[in-house]
Amino acid sequence: MVTRTSGGSCVASAAYIAGEKIKNERDGKIHDYRNKHEVVHKEIWLPKSAPPEYSNRAKLWNTAEAAEKRKNSQTARSINAALPRELSREDQIDLVRQFCEQCFVSKGMCCDFAIHDKGDGNPHVHILLTTRRVDKNGFTQKERSWNDRKLLFEEE
Repeated sequence: MVTRTSGGSCVASAAYIAGEKIKNERDGKIHDYRNKHEVVHKEIWLPKSAPPEYSNRAKLWNTAEAAEKRKNSQTARSINAALPRELSREDQIDLVRQFCEQCFVSKGMCCDFAIHDKGDGNPHVHILLTTRRVDKNGFTQKERSWNDRKLLFEEE
């Protein structure tokens, strides 16, 4: 979990995984990771209920950050996973897309992922997920059932 008690911010996490510069509107801090050259692919996947402007990374994560009012809030969920280096980049991307759609987006989560590869034989994906349900007006109630690790192992 990305939590404020541990000094975390979903905006900072999003900037890191995507290798981008994003300003956190809550505290004014600018998180600049544009010098990260291992980001080889990044995407945002949204449930059908989400506002289309959430496809903008800064908008999505600043809105998610603003939806949390407590000083000890959990602002996002973060997953890191190794990718089979035997797969082509295209197949790695397709695998991550399928995983994110099946396990997260289909349940209502907004999903931001980035594949990192330094060329050292360790391609991996960073996945950042929202903690609240979303509708056309934005984030609604916190969905604690999404904290269940069993979601990672579900089969359709």
